[in-house]
Parts: sequence; C-alpha cells; structure tokens
Amino acid sequence: MSRIIDRLDKIKRGRAAPMGFRPVSAPAKESMLLIAGIDGMAAVKDVKALPGGGIDALLIFNPGNDKEKLCRLVKAAGDVPAGMFMRGGKEETLAVGDIGCDFVALDFKSSASWLSNKDMGRFLVVEFSLDRNLPESLVGLDIDGVIVDSSGEQLCTVAQAIFYQRLSCLAGKSLLVILPSSIPERELDCLWQAGVDGVIVPPGESAEGVFKLKKMIDALPARAKRGKGAVDVKLPYCGRVALEKDEEEVDSPS
Repeated sequence: MSRIIDRLDKIKRGRAAPMGFRPVSAPAKESMLLIAGIDGMAAVKDVKALPGGGIDALLIFNPGNDKEKLCRLVKAAGDVPAGMFMRGGKEETLAVGDIGCDFVALDFKSSASWLSNKDMGRFLVVEFSLDRNLPESLVGLDIDGVIVDSSGEQLCTVAQAIFYQRLSCLAGKSLLVILPSSIPERELDCLWQAGVDGVIVPPGESAEGVFKLKKMIDALPARAKRGKGAVDVKLPYCGRVALEKDEEEVDSPS
C-alpha cells in the first residue's frame, strides 16, 4: 500500500487500542499531514532541506518530462514519500512508478487509466465549489482521496468549512487542501475539526513558512469525535382501535 495512504487511513480510523490486559502506553496522537509542494524545476538542494522540517510527503508540481531530473528530486526526499501532480494529462507518458513516486494527483482532464493503477495512491484535485452534487458524485469513484485547491485564498471562510465537512462525510475519502503556509492557527484548527486530513503547501513558499506551519500542526488538539446522533425509531401507533372500542356505548341488558 502507498505509504501516504496508510498514514491517512490511520488518521481516519484513529489508533485502535491494543487487545489484552497488559498495561500499554498512551497511543501517539495522529495529526494533520503536512505535504510540501515543489516545482519540477527546483534544485535538489531545496528538496533536501525540506525533510528536516518534519514534512510528511512531497508533491511535485509541473513535473515536465525530464525523467532523470525527477528521479533526482524523489531520491533527494529520502524516506519522505513523493507524489506527482499529473495536471491535464500533459505528463501521461511518464513512468511514475519507475521514478519512485508513492502517489499521484490527478485533475478532471487526466487520463482515466490512472484510476485502475492500484500500485500507488490516487488523489483527485478539485476546486472549491458550492455544487451540492460534487461530494455525492465522488462516492463511487475509485480514488483514495480528494485534494481541494484553495491556494489562491488567504482566508478560510464559513462556506469553505461547510464544504470541507460535507466532502469529508459524504464522499468518504481522505481530504487534503492546498493552502498557503500563512494560514492562521485558528483557521487551521477549523479545517482539522471540519475533516481536513492534511495541508499541501504550494510551490514557492519559503522553508521557514513550511516549518512554522509544521509547529502549528503539531500543536493542534485532538480531533473531536463526531457523535452518531440518537436514532429515533417510530413504531406504528396501535392504540386507536382499543380507544375506539372503549368509547363505544354498550347497552346493558334489561
């Protein structure tokens, strides 16, 4: 299984308590993932500096078709899983698996053949939308997660928080959001509580900004468990017949 998908699955499920009667230490808190975006033309030294800041994955934007350069970037990430954004099908000829990628990000113009590739994680990139049908339309799609591109937004609005929560609940997929590293701490917590499992910092952000965002993520409280709600079962009311019989006047025999 893709390493990033394995991490996201743990976030969704939470860590299960081990069975048995032995005393165990408290389980580690699963927190929001931090994925650093980097341009395909970036220098190898820029990639080597990122894993030291505690990022969970690397996403290569605009990879182009220079396979040797991409292999060097992925290798420079070390043990950090790397993915590639196959935007608009322009890089469909790349043998992504041979490059060493752990996952791919697709858009609506990417080849549908990627959906049958089970060797790596598959994410669909969508834009923020108030279309009520979007979350439901993703339910049966054979992908591992959804990425919402909000990189042009400087503020997380109430409408976005509602959208993220609906997408997380109805689509049933892991949810990542592309956001600038300058997002305020309170808004980051709102996203976490709304069901966002990870943040992708777009290319061009400073390493200092990425590391600062990592500290904010580490300080986030545990995600509140959503209650399932009370189940209201309504049974047919069968007392009417008896009531009508009670109300009937019965003539006493003379």
